[in-house]
Amino acid sequence: MRKRQDLVIDGALSETNPIFTMTVDSFTDVHIDFSRMSYINSIGVKNWMIWIYKIPSSSQIFLHQCPFVIINQSVIVTGFLSKNSFLMSFQAPYYCEFCHEEKYHLLQRGKDYEYPLDGGASRISIPEVLPCTRCSRSMMPDFVFDKTFLFLNGID
Repeated sequence: MRKRQDLVIDGALSETNPIFTMTVDSFTDVHIDFSRMSYINSIGVKNWMIWIYKIPSSSQIFLHQCPFVIINQSVIVTGFLSKNSFLMSFQAPYYCEFCHEEKYHLLQRGKDYEYPLDGGASRISIPEVLPCTRCSRSMMPDFVFDKTFLFLNGID
């Protein structure tokens, strides 16, 4: 029987975030909502990695509504995501070159991307353009595509 724990990152993911005092090793599914995270600092990165690796590898960790900085950390910091972590959704930056509007668009697992299943390849089908909310022209993804989706390869 699966046992689920839901957590919310509220405010800064820093040395004072209460998530780091929580014990979740008795849960098989840990869902973490990042929608209210304001920022992450270097001590938050270190504490995150210590905390996430305390979760048994038999458990699954599902990360929801991650700000793009979480994606950046997963690319820059080796081990930021454990092998049992799954990014379920994240905010991706888009940019309009005509009016310089910037906007974040929620990309979701199962809709915009998918991890490799049954030995197959990962799938990515994100919107190539979005309508600009300011000038109605096209907004383009404002990130390095190949690096952003490294998490699909299970790199830790």
